[in-house]
Amino acid sequence: MTSVGNPQTTAGSASVPDRWRPFLRAVGIGLAFTATLTSLALPIGVSYLAYQRWIAGKTLQEASLHLEDALLLLQAVASLLVLAGAFAWVAFFQRRFDRQGDLRAIGFGRARRGWLSLGAALLGGMLFAAIPIGLALASGELSFGASHAALEGTGDVILDALGSAVILAGLIVAEELVFRGYMPWTLDRSGWAGPAATLAPALLFAGYRLLLAPASWAVFLNVLAAAVLLGMLTRRTRSLHAAIGARLGWALIIGTVFSFPAGGSRLEGILHSLPVPGLALDRAFGPEGSWLPLPLLLLGIVITGVVGRRRPA
Repeated sequence: MTSVGNPQTTAGSASVPDRWRPFLRAVGIGLAFTATLTSLALPIGVSYLAYQRWIAGKTLQEASLHLEDALLLLQAVASLLVLAGAFAWVAFFQRRFDRQGDLRAIGFGRARRGWLSLGAALLGGMLFAAIPIGLALASGELSFGASHAALEGTGDVILDALGSAVILAGLIVAEELVFRGYMPWTLDRSGWAGPAATLAPALLFAGYRLLLAPASWAVFLNVLAAAVLLGMLTRRTRSLHAAIGARLGWALIIGTVFSFPAGGSRLEGILHSLPVPGLALDRAFGPEGSWLPLPLLLLGIVITGVVGRRRPA
């Protein structure tokens, strides 16, 4: 018993810089991720303006249609580049600093169970998104107009929806890999307690989202609560599949189908939604900006925490 206690005392007396070094590395990769998104936005904006000058001789209606298509393509390409970059960063940081080059260590280890949890979480995210949408439809807070793609035909509507899905999927997988994968993993390895290793990346994630798209307090608190809940689910399942599936299910319904901002990205989906501010919707941010999801997310945090506490060791 005495020999077991000595290593714990030695570990507890580690210097503060040694204990915080993994956290600083985690913050560093988060900042690199945010910087990459910002740098990709610059060429998208420049290309957008250049394309606008190139089609200046067309009619206003033709110009707006071509501009929307060009911007959608650029966003899809940028999203896939961010996803590839996130995998490269994590692999580099693990090899260079943590001597661990296997991505399975941070949440992709259980492939067979992962697909099952991914499907269940995808369905759960869709059902959660159906709550504000259903209430908005029932209360008259939601109506629909013609999207720009609808002016050209069904084929363009489908292409817009597919493009939006690619953008959302790329960003969501990349964000989960960084904020629910690498960051908590490095904090766990440095000896941080489970709640702290979950809350710290959630706060960084909420702050990162505010940097991308300044929003209201409702959006910030919804994002923070969702990040904590997803972090707890990732810790419970030891896999990123649940968090990725839940966010994809939410974003595909909110963004790809109803064209609401999903994760700060304003995209054109299948239906062009016209929200009326109320309980379920916010005019600028749709369901993500209303106060309705917050109590539901907090209830999910409590349930997940209680079930986790009762689970035998």
